[in-house]
Amino acid sequence: MKLIFEKKSFLDSIIKVQRASSQRTTLPILECILIDAKNNNIFLSSSDNELFIKKQVEGKIEEKGSVAIESKMLLDIIKKMPEDEDIIINVNENKKCIISSGKIEYKIMGKEEENFPPLPKFDKEINIDINEFTFKNIVNQTIFSVATNELNKTLTGECIEIEKNILKIISLDGFRVSIRKLVLDKEYNKIKKIVPAKTLQEVSRIIDGNVENNIKIYLSENNIAFEFKNTIIVSNIINGEFFDINKIINDDYTTKIKINRKELLESLDRFMIFSNEKKPVILEIKQNILNLTLQSLVGELKENIQIQKSGNDLMIGFNSKLILDALKVIDDEIINMYFTNSKTPCYINDKENNEKNNDYSYLYLILPTNIIKN
Repeated sequence: MKLIFEKKSFLDSIIKVQRASSQRTTLPILECILIDAKNNNIFLSSSDNELFIKKQVEGKIEEKGSVAIESKMLLDIIKKMPEDEDIIINVNENKKCIISSGKIEYKIMGKEEENFPPLPKFDKEINIDINEFTFKNIVNQTIFSVATNELNKTLTGECIEIEKNILKIISLDGFRVSIRKLVLDKEYNKIKKIVPAKTLQEVSRIIDGNVENNIKIYLSENNIAFEFKNTIIVSNIINGEFFDINKIINDDYTTKIKINRKELLESLDRFMIFSNEKKPVILEIKQNILNLTLQSLVGELKENIQIQKSGNDLMIGFNSKLILDALKVIDDEIINMYFTNSKTPCYINDKENNEKNNDYSYLYLILPTNIIKN
């Protein structure tokens, strides 16, 4: 096999594809990127047996063939090649690889491609077109509240739920819930799948997020596939029942405040100075003022923010980071926060701004923390 690549595009393709290769495996082939030029196109592939990435790359084929090369080594080699010289990969029948550029020449051993996992089959019957920019946003606006505790594997993914023309993406970690809704171009039968957080993160990182490009999503019984720009990503789904969020979400509240999102975000960010002590920030809602207080062994901070309040006065405590994470991904200048009492969750949504359909496009629910008096 002999292939010739332009460095910049080849390096960019390797960086994207190698995200699925595994560095912690007993199967050495899963540490590799497969370079396949058996036909008239060149493909790079990697897999960890749960996530599979395959990308068509630009290059000149002088002699067809295929080889698997350890992904980290290939990436490091190509990074160190001259910027203005082509990359040439020669592979003999024993899988000995010569990777050269200008005056530089590396010789390494490749692996046979026979043991490399094939691209999983997926059904194209259910396919959804979403703008790349929109997809990247809804993932980034929810992924932070995925659970990392693998004792409940269903919570280590995000639930993708489709009913009629509404797509809903949901994540929760036991302390908070994040939901984003998106109106689709057509209606579908009800679908509910749990997608690993790693898969969604990697897709979000690989796509450009260009408003002019679309990503096509295929949902099958056992996997989910994403197709965009000569790239296919296939992932297993997580089996099991996702938590029924309708059990904890309702429209009841006794206290509601309107508040400037940026002011609250900047205030809570200052409270994070004491976050290592895991002390809650206390929110006291009284008249049209929100008083924020945190007392710790190393210091004390007090602030107040002007608000619009309806309903009862209230005192409630929160882990400031949980609210901060939500505020960082909301675009609205003014947000609505709803409370029932000091023991029940606060929720933030934009339902009031969507009076036409009386529904929200985002909802963030945060559990309070017990207030311990010093």
